[in-house]
Amino acid sequence: LVTEGRFGRKSGGGFFKREKVKGRHVDFVLDPATGGYVPRRARSFKSLGLARRARGVENALRVLYGGRDEASEIFRKNAHATIGYAFARCPEISPSGIEGIDLAMRWGFNQKKGPGELLDILGVETVVAALEKEGPVPPLLTTLVKHGKGRVYTGGALPEVFQGEAGYRPVTRHPRF
Repeated sequence: LVTEGRFGRKSGGGFFKREKVKGRHVDFVLDPATGGYVPRRARSFKSLGLARRARGVENALRVLYGGRDEASEIFRKNAHATIGYAFARCPEISPSGIEGIDLAMRWGFNQKKGPGELLDILGVETVVAALEKEGPVPPLLTTLVKHGKGRVYTGGALPEVFQGEAGYRPVTRHPRF
């Protein structure tokens, strides 16, 4: 693409391009096999439809994680990578632990839930079992399974967050943005 000068819409196309066909805009995608463009086809996935109809973000995430189609597989791979990376790097990048990473992901990346919250929604044991099949599990997650309460965050009048070998500490209260 670069050698052909196809950098995007202004240069005549890139991975995608849009043309007027019979007075209507039609989207095309690059076909890697031929190097040419083919009309974009709409795809639908059962898990996405079920997630849209789920009540609340938590239920939608559980539906996507438990689905058996390509969209769910992509979601699972992304969730595993995000959770694994966050828990692997947490001790070195966040003095406030996973809570700090959750806040950074929500505030800085506009995600509905951070990796610690996502882990609680999907189930610690379920996700850790899946991660074990994929490779090494971050030590912080292993500690959570061994010494935790089965959750990153505990509920109740005084919510707590898991801090590794130190156990749980009260959740920091932050002002809303």
